[in-house]
Amino acid sequence: MDEVGFDGSKGDQFIPASLMQGGTYNPADHVYTEKHSRGVKYVDAGKELAMDFACNLFPPESPPKLTIVGASFSAKVNPLIEVEVNGQSVWRGEAFIPFRYKPHEIELPVNAIRRANRLVIRNIAQAGNWERRPKIHYAVIKMR
Repeated sequence: MDEVGFDGSKGDQFIPASLMQGGTYNPADHVYTEKHSRGVKYVDAGKELAMDFACNLFPPESPPKLTIVGASFSAKVNPLIEVEVNGQSVWRGEAFIPFRYKPHEIELPVNAIRRANRLVIRNIAQAGNWERRPKIHYAVIKMR
């Protein structure tokens, strides 16, 4: 989590893939770093991962930042994903790089945030396009 500047004392929220609803969890497919290893979730075309997060200081003073750490399943193409907060699409596009876990940061609009929130990461690639399947390791939400 050091790679994204996580700081729980400042209200940052950590959501490992294993706690996200949806996707295909594979505990045998680990990410190895100097400090930790955890399983990842694959998100097939048309499928999604969902998670809840809270906004304790409401309304937020500045736009919250979502950092998703993931990788592309294929060396040929990057995944196409959509990020939704409380039913509102807040970002769409290519994310991650082949076979290397890198953070992808998205600024969440303040007007999309409530006290209790639902975040969805959706694979928007065409059905059957397995090469655009992302591997999600974890997400961090910074409310500062």
